[in-house]
Amino acid sequence: MWSLWVFWDEGMSSLKASYINFDAPFKRTPLGFDTWDMFLDIVVAPDRKSWRYKDEDEFVDAISAGICTPRKRRKSRRLLSRRWRS
Repeated sequence: MWSLWVFWDEGMSSLKASYINFDAPFKRTPLGFDTWDMFLDIVVAPDRKSWRYKDEDEFVDAISAGICTPRKRRKSRRLLSRRWRS
């Protein structure tokens, strides 16, 4: 699951960047829906010819803190590498 955020300049006349935020699929719970941020995100240049990972440091921190389990880490890396090969 993902969401696309688009950033424009102040006059909204030119694209500054696109930001792809990856989340785990939503799961229904008795209280609503649960999901988790996959920590790694992608920033795409305005020309859409280049991209880079964002928040790799947060991904490493989440692994170190035990927030991102080895299973979630593998799932995140597998999902991102499959969808965003250069």
